[in-house]
Amino acid sequence: MVGILIYYLVAARMGIGTPWAVVGSYSMVPVLDIGDIVMLKPASVTALHVGQVIVYVTMLDGKRVEIVHRIYRIYRYDGRILIRTKGDANPVPDPWLVKPQQIRGVVYLVIPHIGLMGLVLRDLFLKGRAGVATLLLLGLFYLLVTYTLCRTVEER
Repeated sequence: MVGILIYYLVAARMGIGTPWAVVGSYSMVPVLDIGDIVMLKPASVTALHVGQVIVYVTMLDGKRVEIVHRIYRIYRYDGRILIRTKGDANPVPDPWLVKPQQIRGVVYLVIPHIGLMGLVLRDLFLKGRAGVATLLLLGLFYLLVTYTLCRTVEER
């Protein structure tokens, strides 16, 4: 309960919905790996610069997707700002431009691999009944292992 309270206080203090994101692809290797958690701080449009790693929201194949990429180029004209991004491991920049209102935040801290389990669980749930069955089996396996380890420790 305390963790949930801290989560909402941090999010409210930083002015963003969720102060972190999980890297879901290999597009930023070797800087970021799949499953890394990136901590975000609010993005001031005027303070953005080439080289910063940002998290932004876009629509791909009709789905809302969060992308973690580096700012490749910033276009300023007629009082508007548009941003071209690129994954470090990608050979070319992204084909779309990012508007400032799409940006969730600037990455300021990386926690390696902590988000891997969340990605696995997300993928299991997206696969329908088979995913739910697999999740239940994993849960039962976890309970069995935990019970066995607890018994082993108590018996010592």
